[in-house]
Amino acid sequence: MHSPLLLFPRRTTSTVLSQGPSIRRDALRPMCRRRCLTATLAATLVAVLAACEGSLQRVEPAGPAAKTMPGRLQHVVLVDLEDDADIPRMRADSDRMLPAIPTVRGYVCGTHVEIGRGNIAKDYDLGIIVQFDSVDDYKAYLEHPIHTQLVATWRPKWRRSYIVDFAP
Repeated sequence: MHSPLLLFPRRTTSTVLSQGPSIRRDALRPMCRRRCLTATLAATLVAVLAACEGSLQRVEPAGPAAKTMPGRLQHVVLVDLEDDADIPRMRADSDRMLPAIPTVRGYVCGTHVEIGRGNIAKDYDLGIIVQFDSVDDYKAYLEHPIHTQLVATWRPKWRRSYIVDFAP
């Protein structure tokens, strides 16, 4: 049985015996991160999208582009909140505020879905995906007053976050 994949690995002082007692497990973390990043992101996106299926808010126009989203920029945010009681409130604020930003073309938000797989990241409370048509649209979103207000309100309540931007 595999241990759960952690996006925010715990620090350890144990050694990797096959490499000798002088190499700490921390030293191998960057190598693993590069090899596992693609698989981790794909699994996380699937889990977040599955969790959000009932609350999906489409902002983009209907048609073939809405399904494939060619050339769009994806902004993925995984948040671990200090207090689990804040999860519904942050989700509600995100659901209400982020789709209102004019440059947002797609948005989905949700919580982890447990399906019994040991290699799926579980150490986050809320996953958010925001989609844009261009880098300029993304930059405008980052500076938009609604986004800055949401971040100013919620970032102090985050234990940690993991943010990834990519384009298909």
